[in-house]
Amino acid sequence: MVNEFSHFARFPESSPAPHDLNEALMEVIALFQQAHPEIQMKVQLESKMPIFEFDRDQIKRVMINLFDNAVSALSGSSWAKKIAVSSHYNDQLQIAVIELKDNGLGMSQKS
Repeated sequence: MVNEFSHFARFPESSPAPHDLNEALMEVIALFQQAHPEIQMKVQLESKMPIFEFDRDQIKRVMINLFDNAVSALSGSSWAKKIAVSSHYNDQLQIAVIELKDNGLGMSQKS
């Protein structure tokens, strides 16, 4: 039984394949825009993002987790709630960068 639980708890194997990163991001952004219309979403995605190999499901899981954290950080806020998400591509380093920012209170000094 312990072995079964250990197998279940492992991260799934990565399955990289050619994908459009911005398309995967937009799928997650659309879900959160629908679920949280009270939050203003600012989206700036790199127009020249190349197609490259990555695990689409894992990236989407990461982004859902980050969006969930941002939404939690904004809960109870009395000011305008905002989330900004952007993607960038560095030609020289050949890497993609995703940024997600919220205007929540952040972590307390005690955390």
